[in-house]
Amino acid sequence: MIETVENIDSSPENIWLKSLEIIRDNVNPRSFQTWFAPLKAIELSDSYITLGVPNKFFCEWLDNH
Repeated sequence: MIETVENIDSSPENIWLKSLEIIRDNVNPRSFQTWFAPLKAIELSDSYITLGVPNKFFCEWLDNH
């Protein structure tokens, strides 16, 4: 079944969960658990999603990588 825009829950949390599925398939499991699993969706505005990070180190690492 093909999902249309009308059928997709466009909450920040749902979009982030779908994004995590894609990321999980493209990085090794340890990197996923360390760097991506702890992130939380905070807000969706326009075409951007704001993610919450556990601390400043996470923010700097993600910004640089």
